[in-house]
Amino acid sequence: GINEYETIQRRIANVKKQIQSVRAKKASTSKTPNPFIPLENRLVKELDELLQQEKPSFWIDKESAETLKPGIEASYQQHKAKTIHIRRMTGSERQRNLLTLENVQVGYERPLFTPLNLSVQTGDRLRILGRNGVGKTTLVNAILKTARDERPATLLYGKIILDTKLRINTYEQELDQKLLDLTLAQAIEQVYDMYGLPVNSEQIMRVLSDYLFDPYTDREHLVRNLSGGQKARLQLIKLFANEPNLVILDEPTNHLDLPSIEELENALAQYQGALLYISHDTYLTRHLGGEQLTIIPSI
Repeated sequence: GINEYETIQRRIANVKKQIQSVRAKKASTSKTPNPFIPLENRLVKELDELLQQEKPSFWIDKESAETLKPGIEASYQQHKAKTIHIRRMTGSERQRNLLTLENVQVGYERPLFTPLNLSVQTGDRLRILGRNGVGKTTLVNAILKTARDERPATLLYGKIILDTKLRINTYEQELDQKLLDLTLAQAIEQVYDMYGLPVNSEQIMRVLSDYLFDPYTDREHLVRNLSGGQKARLQLIKLFANEPNLVILDEPTNHLDLPSIEELENALAQYQGALLYISHDTYLTRHLGGEQLTIIPSI
């Protein structure tokens, strides 16, 4: 936790001072072999091991941070990890009917819920409610398939109508298999290419930095070798790359680490497009707000 991290930092500072002292003594002696060389080598090795240790994960949410004792809270604020920076959409868009559902019922052999009517306009916030198994995720998948110009097999009745200027995106649990054997920089380039967006090396470096990657070292890492948290951040890059005017989220916090959750919440709170989301996360729903629509099961 915080105490462990501070102990490591103190030890690093101490070892650095010892190395400076030993090197001064090494330079001032004429003995052969120099008795200070083994000590210098040991300290340099120890410093390298300390620097290689991953920073402990002691990030907590804002509300919990407010309950910490003053000394610990100050340490937390001083040392907590840098957080993701998601850039806002550029420019503004006129009001549009981005998504319209007319008497929609999805299901397999029979409809899962009663006919659903809704309209999502620019800037709307809409939370879909309903018990488990009522068809919330099936509905989301039908909308996404329609956006890809596919006929959803689960759309039994009604119409899903999308605006011609719609740019839709969603957070996905699994990375595209085509990205796994690319370097991180190549994967970002492919993501932008997928949306028909030009991107240069300078922009890729900026994106890496925004999403907590080291632009100079992480860019060459293979995507399949990234940690779970790093893969989640790549998914966030993909989510916001095309500046979507409609984002659909299906229980997004199930797949994100805590820093990513809060940064996603912060970004969506300022997001200029429309948001359609399913979530049982009360912290998320309290911050995103918006209208609520309850799906009623078919009898």
